[in-house]
Amino acid sequence: MAGHISLLCPIPFADPQGSRFVLAWKAKSDGGRNALNSLKAHCEVCKGVKLSEHDTVFEVRDSRTGKPLGSALAQIGAGAISFSAAFSAGKALLAVKDDIRISVFSIETGKLIGHVKGLHPSASGESGLFVLDEGSGLLGVFDLSTCEKIEEQQFADEIAYMHFSSDGKRVLVMTQHQEVFVLDMSDVREHPLAPQHQTPDPSADPADQPQ
Repeated sequence: MAGHISLLCPIPFADPQGSRFVLAWKAKSDGGRNALNSLKAHCEVCKGVKLSEHDTVFEVRDSRTGKPLGSALAQIGAGAISFSAAFSAGKALLAVKDDIRISVFSIETGKLIGHVKGLHPSASGESGLFVLDEGSGLLGVFDLSTCEKIEEQQFADEIAYMHFSSDGKRVLVMTQHQEVFVLDMSDVREHPLAPQHQTPDPSADPADQPQ
């Protein structure tokens, strides 16, 4: 039947950083049970868990080799199809519902780390950070292993896109008016980011702008 999604097949999610992909299984499917069985070796909570039709098992795999990298059990929402996005960085998985509600899981233990709200999430396993658009031009910087907020930056315009560099030391931020900023994240845990993100006056002569 056209448009029919088999409950036995996983829902694939692409990784915006490009190195992994995520399969979301209904927990009671054969594939979901297989992924959960491998997870039980590391997750004490998962060993005696009672599954429902609304539970999802996320399986993270390497996009080049297909090798499993970890899993997580999500007992939130209405099954795998209810998630709008899911991706993994480092030892964490970020699962998104309604484009704004984000749950962060450990793919080592399968446990829920925490919940946050925001748009356009981007994460880096190298730096152990993730960033969110918290609305009205506010950028939030969070610890990937704890979900604790580390820093925030206010932009003069709404945020449209964010992406970490491959080493996790910088994050590119583009606003809705297509201004692009690159933030140095190398020591954000020790030193706050400088508040330098003001929209330049388009009538000003470039020669008068500080270098």
